[in-house]
Amino acid sequence: MLKCKCPVICFNAKDFVRTVLQCFGIDGSWKHVVHFVGLDPRIAAWLIDPGDAAPSFEDLVAKYLEGSISVNVNSTFGNSSRNVVNQNVRVNLKTLYRLTMGLCSQLKVYGLWQLFCTLELPLIPILAVMESHSIRVNRGEMERTSALLGSRLKELEQEAHFVAGERFLLTSNNQLREILFGKLKLHLRSPRETLPRTGLQKLPSISEAVLSALQDLHPLPKIILEYRQVHKTKSAFVDGLLACMRKGSISSTWNQTGTVTGRLSTRHPNIQGISRHPIQITKPQDFKGLEGTVLTISPRSMFVAPDGHTFLAADFSQIELRILAHLSGDPELLKLFRESERDDVFSTLTS
Repeated sequence: MLKCKCPVICFNAKDFVRTVLQCFGIDGSWKHVVHFVGLDPRIAAWLIDPGDAAPSFEDLVAKYLEGSISVNVNSTFGNSSRNVVNQNVRVNLKTLYRLTMGLCSQLKVYGLWQLFCTLELPLIPILAVMESHSIRVNRGEMERTSALLGSRLKELEQEAHFVAGERFLLTSNNQLREILFGKLKLHLRSPRETLPRTGLQKLPSISEAVLSALQDLHPLPKIILEYRQVHKTKSAFVDGLLACMRKGSISSTWNQTGTVTGRLSTRHPNIQGISRHPIQITKPQDFKGLEGTVLTISPRSMFVAPDGHTFLAADFSQIELRILAHLSGDPELLKLFRESERDDVFSTLTS
């Protein structure tokens, strides 16, 4: 079926292709799925309404067909339960066909048919092949880094309690706000006339920008900033990867309909969210044998390429602005890109 050159109607076509590749032990090469065309009503519905990112089959039927997919059939011959199941399958397949054809018609009305056929459909088997592969991770180094970051978090917690003069939960916004503005009253010493407020109750903000503005007034804001950075790196980029590892490797789930803007998203783990920028932390006192007092942590360095292979990083340069310049024909934008000495157009536009 993967080599069938005629379109196949399939709900969640990517999961179907990936499952076939895995169940039949196919090596996950692109050549096995190059001819597969899966008409996926979920993707068609997402193009029509990008805000509805992950509807179920029942949701789409109720939204676009205004009907129910459940049936009750009474049978008096043979295995009645099997007959009911078979009848339900036939009804659901007919419903799937009607749903897909209706959505395809709407795509043509909205001028989205070409986008659906030339961009979204060819992407389905590509993502399925990507999910059938995995990336090796240096588990030992990852576990050592997790322990190191954990020790640093404990030290920062102790430092915060000492400078604050009391114990409190560093991850509690309410407790931190009470210490900074209730006890230390840093808002009264801030060079800013007023600090930003947030939420319905208009409470003083404790965002990164606010803490950065207050860090010269008292040691606590700077400690909190480092604590947040270390905590995020440990929980999301180290422990999060360890939790998703299988046999020393990870494989993300790629979501084609996860954003309103059309960008791909990933989960389990969110491999796209792993920062390329390393962080620097003060070496915990209980970690011996590490040179220097400042350590550099780079989660991306813990990925390991197979023998005989290497990693290649590629990205479009300011692709959104280039498309905007091309489609609009704006002479000033075009001039910016023609001047080769300008490396960062965004900086030029905001200067």
